[in-house]
Amino acid sequence: MNMVKKTLQIFDRKQKNEIVKLTVLILLGGFSELVGVSVVVPFINAVIAPDELMQEPVIRRGCEILGITKASQLIVGIALFLCLIYILKNLVALLLANRQYKFTAYGQRDLKNRIMRCYLAQDYSFHQDNNSADLIRNITSDTQMFYETVLNMIQVASECCVSIVLVVYLLIKDPGITLGVSLSMGALVFLFLKKFKNLLSDLGNQRRDTTAAMMKCMQQGFGGIKEIKVSNKESVFCQDFEKSNHVNAEATQKNLFLNIVPKPIMEVICVCSLMLVIAFKVAFGSYTDDFIITLSVFGIAAFRLLPSVNRISSYMGTVLHQGVAVDAISRELVHIREMEQNIDIAQKSRKEAIPFDNKISLEDVSFQYPNTEDCVLEHVQLTISKNESVAFIGPSGAGKTTLVDLILGILKPVQGQIRIDGLDLEGKEREWHEQIGYIPQTIYMLDDTIRNNVRFELSEDREDDERIWEALEEAQLKEFVKGLEHGLDTVIGEAGTRISGGQRQRLGIARALYRNPSLLILDEATSALDSDTEAAVMESIEHLRGRMTLLIIAHRLSTIENCDVVYEVKDKKVAEKQEEADG
Repeated sequence: MNMVKKTLQIFDRKQKNEIVKLTVLILLGGFSELVGVSVVVPFINAVIAPDELMQEPVIRRGCEILGITKASQLIVGIALFLCLIYILKNLVALLLANRQYKFTAYGQRDLKNRIMRCYLAQDYSFHQDNNSADLIRNITSDTQMFYETVLNMIQVASECCVSIVLVVYLLIKDPGITLGVSLSMGALVFLFLKKFKNLLSDLGNQRRDTTAAMMKCMQQGFGGIKEIKVSNKESVFCQDFEKSNHVNAEATQKNLFLNIVPKPIMEVICVCSLMLVIAFKVAFGSYTDDFIITLSVFGIAAFRLLPSVNRISSYMGTVLHQGVAVDAISRELVHIREMEQNIDIAQKSRKEAIPFDNKISLEDVSFQYPNTEDCVLEHVQLTISKNESVAFIGPSGAGKTTLVDLILGILKPVQGQIRIDGLDLEGKEREWHEQIGYIPQTIYMLDDTIRNNVRFELSEDREDDERIWEALEEAQLKEFVKGLEHGLDTVIGEAGTRISGGQRQRLGIARALYRNPSLLILDEATSALDSDTEAAVMESIEHLRGRMTLLIIAHRLSTIENCDVVYEVKDKKVAEKQEEADG
């Protein structure tokens, strides 16, 4: 019941209304099963003793109304009515199945979309604190397991409704046999679930954890494929994957086996019980026509009831096994609702891009990463004028990239303020991003066309091709792209592996310039290139000086020799290096 409560709390009002509709269909399905079994009795009576059946007051009156005068006509009529009942019963079953699968499939779709949007809308620090493999698992595996659990819960409710209706009917027909068989099977299901509840839950936890571990292994394996090949480390990465995959497979196998264990036992109990009853009746001479009819009803009911009880046991086992996903999604949605509120507030307050006409000011800014003891930067005072070229140098780990991330607005200072033309940046980061072009050291490339990589989105829109060509020309890549067979439609491969490193950097520059930024940031954008390629890429930047504000993080002094100001980031401080600026 606790799991059902958690599940209902996850659903919105529309989904809860759909649950009500499914409940109505489930009850209708149970009623149709009852009608289908109960009609069998008069049909068997009609076959065994048609004349006696026609003398029954209700049957006689019905025959008079329908103009039935012969027993053969009555048998045909009941047979056709029985066929109609079973057609309607199965139509209801198909309608219910369609609604169930539609509810779970579209529910899974909406939940995945919701979580994905929330994750991408989070601050950069959120993604620093969370492993991407866990986030991917939450979106894919957990949502799938959650809605599989929901589907199993719905099917448990449906099968329980059918089982209860049929058991009540059989109790009326023969309480003794019904109680004996029902209590035996019910006790078996109860004992099975009680015995293996914790084990099924533990197996579910193992599958969830190893799914994330496998995703992490795959991301690391494919992401570092060049280094792995050169280092001959294929077997090491495969071993980590295979270890998690083995635990996952073992947990899956045990769960599947445990779910089928009750089925053969219940079949044995059901068949043996009926055989013993028949043997008892024959041995004591109570083998009558009424008993044959009753036995026929029990046989037909058992034909429907036994699979139903088996499914209840299997579905309940799956619910216990995948209940970890319900807990995980329930916890995650608590955070997601908070995220959505913040996103909603941010979107409502969002305005046009922040004007940048004069300067960027850092006023007594300090920053410390979460769960660390020391600040990376302390009491930074810095002013960057419009259209100024500024370089940041310093040893690795000194905080150069952190400083740029603060200016970008993807990190927030623990002390002090960052102002754009005197306007506090806090709470206006998204508007500020409209003014920025950013070129990192490793540029993320889409496995898509050059057009979509410049636009940095997945779209077939060609309306802004003119602006794309302008950005490519500014990045000195236009002639290269024009020389390609497919031009802007050329697919560059995963991580841009079909073009050179210098071309990737230029494509990154084109992407940044496509936005018409007021501020262009190069975060060690050429440090991975050789000197000649770096010089060629920086030549693409030179003609931008004076047209926009440039912030450059670099290690090679040749890269920053034309900058207006050079700052050194060292010992948590940022200080101007006048001699480099003069040089």
